[in-house]
This record gives sequence, structure tokens and C-alpha cells, in this order.
Amino acid sequence: MRDIDLIRNYRRDVSDDEAAQAAARDRLRAHISSTQTDATAARGDTNRRVRRFRRRVGISIAALLVVCSTATAASLLLNSDDLDLGSVACLDTARTIDTTTGSAAFVEPTADPVAACAPLWRAGHIDGRPHDTAPDLVACASPRQPVVVIPGTPQTCRELGLEPLPQDFAAAAAATGRAKAVLQRDGDLHGPRSRCDDPQESLARSRQLLADADIRDFPVELVGDGPCAGVYFFDGGAVARIELISHSDAENYYERRLVGIALEPLFPGGSSACQDPEHAAAEARRLLQDAGLSQVAVRVEPQGGPCLDPGGYVLDRREVLLSRATRDQVTTDSGSTSGP
Repeated sequence: MRDIDLIRNYRRDVSDDEAAQAAARDRLRAHISSTQTDATAARGDTNRRVRRFRRRVGISIAALLVVCSTATAASLLLNSDDLDLGSVACLDTARTIDTTTGSAAFVEPTADPVAACAPLWRAGHIDGRPHDTAPDLVACASPRQPVVVIPGTPQTCRELGLEPLPQDFAAAAAATGRAKAVLQRDGDLHGPRSRCDDPQESLARSRQLLADADIRDFPVELVGDGPCAGVYFFDGGAVARIELISHSDAENYYERRLVGIALEPLFPGGSSACQDPEHAAAEARRLLQDAGLSQVAVRVEPQGGPCLDPGGYVLDRREVLLSRATRDQVTTDSGSTSGP
């Protein structure tokens, strides 16, 4: 099979499920590897081999891949359509995003994720310690995952099995960031407006919001087969998708939004005051009752510091769980960047 045909087939395969994507990637990597082996056997002298490939550039894609490092060749397997562009994860250590240990902060998608994470390091929002300068950081990518920014170099990405940012990442991430900011201004990005939002109305409203902001080339799609419009998500490429969900899920989303709106006064932005958790719980119950949500219980985490955690709360099965924090944590968390 010709090299260009193999890559075209790969591009078609990646739109399918993850198994098909992985199989396609393995086929292309195997082809690249066999091309490298054949070229090495045929040419004993490295300099002669490089000169020959330079003459053939533009004729054979395989020839271009041969003179690249393995990691560089792998980076050609990804483009922005393969990535989750909804956010960027700033991690405290050189690791993958699915590692269960360590801390992280999430920022909105941007053309330069390293520049977005560096101020959080300096402010101490990544590892809890302010820094005069951020450490050397590198952005790494992997299929269907948000980009991660970790301490290290491009070699660190390779050691973790991650890849460099695709060449089209900057433009795609910047476009997604602009579109997401517009959609977020329409109330809560993840909040339905009724107990079952009409999908076509949600789609039309989203497209009109983007058009009003002079963003006319950013697609919005409906995904799924439920009767109600759910949340936006950005799990692949520069496109916003609206999930179609069941009536029960839609009602759950809607109630969560009502709880969030009701409890907003409990978490004033930028405040560094230490709120007593039990007093905060009593205030939360009053706010919920005033909003017609008296069926939602409020409980305070038994362990922790003497202050209400300003980072928010956990809502699970109609119960709000308020967390505790130390006075130092309250001061450090004040004004920090929250996750998606």
C-alpha cells in the first residue's frame, strides 16, 4: 500500500471508536518502523542516507518520516481533532492526567498552554508553594485527553508515552477558547435552562451566540439520541457538541444548576475570610429553602480545618457536602483558578 493511502486510511479510522483508532495507529507506526528498517539496511552510511532523503522530500511521505525521530513521526499521527480541547491540565509532576496521585489545576484552552500554566506555578496554585519563576514546563498530548503541561522537556513527554502538540493545536485551541467563553456567558455552560431543553432550540441559540460574537466558523453539533439537550463538551477538535440526554438526566442536571445558583452567596469570589463550616451549613439550608429546594440536605465534612473550604462543595444524590479547610488553605485558595 502506498504511504499516502495508508495515512488517508488512518485519518478515516480515527473517527471511529478507540479500538479502531488504536489499531490504525499501530498499523501506521508499524509501517513507519518497517520503512526505517528497510532504509537502514539499504544504506550503511547515515550521511548518504540523509542526503538521499532530502532529494526525495515531497515525493514520499515515508522518506520524510524516516529522517525524523520516532517521537516526531508519532506527532504526525495526532491533530487537534484527536484531542479533548475543553481545558488544559497543569500538573504538579511529570505524569499523565489519569494518574491518581498529585495535584492539578485546569485552565481554559489557549494557543500557548505553557504560558497559561506558568502564572499558576508562580502563585503557588499547582503545588501549594509560590515560586519566583515557574519550572521548565512542556505541553504534551495524547488521544482523547486534555493537553497536560508538566515540568520537563519534550523528552519527558516521550518517556511518558505522550506526544508533542499537533501543528494545528494553537489555532484550534484558540478558536475553542473563544467559542467556549461566549457559550459560558450564556448563563452556565453546563446548566440547562429547563427540565428538558429542546435540542433544536439549544442548537440554534448556541449558533446565534457565536454569530453575534462574530465567531462564524466554529461548529456546534447535537450528539446522542435522547429527547433533551444536555451539556456542551469539547472532547475532539475545535467543535462544541451538545449531548442529548434522557428526561431523568435532564432533570438531575437542572436541579444541580438550581442548587448552584442558590448557593452562590455562600462562596463570594476573592474572599479570604474563614467561614465557620457549621454556620455556613445553616446558611446553605436557608438559601436552599428560599429557592424551593428544601429536599436537598446539607452536611459538613467531619474531618479537616476550622474554615469552610472556599473551593466549593460536592453534590451527590440531593445532598450537599461542605468541606473543611485550614486558615492557610483559605488564604492560598483565594483567587485561584478552578477546574472545568
